[in-house]
Amino acid sequence: MSSIIVAFITSCGVIINTIISNKTQKKVETIGDLKKEFKTETENIKNQFKMEINSIKEEFKTNLNDARRENDKTFLTDFITEMKNGEKKSEIQIMRAREVKKEYNNLNGDSYIDCEWKKLEKEGIL
Repeated sequence: MSSIIVAFITSCGVIINTIISNKTQKKVETIGDLKKEFKTETENIKNQFKMEINSIKEEFKTNLNDARRENDKTFLTDFITEMKNGEKKSEIQIMRAREVKKEYNNLNGDSYIDCEWKKLEKEGIL
């Protein structure tokens, strides 16, 4: 049994040595060289993984912001339409609408919401 384990460990070492030698196009002479190459390869993998995670994170952030902007646009469109149609809003509803509008503008929302909002302000409705 112990000879099988020794053979397995030796085989793993040969395989690792072969992989690293093939990747680097040079023969690995010592354990120190093997450690150095292993560290380099793991750093490369780690950096590639970080780049991929950052890319996914940015894509997720963009998609989330797009969804938030669309949700804000729908809320504000409904709010403005209701106000134009004479529906009374409480002070807290108006405060919330202002918060949503601020977020919408921070997310680079369209200007037609701003135009309609300004009309309501000029008319004294807001």
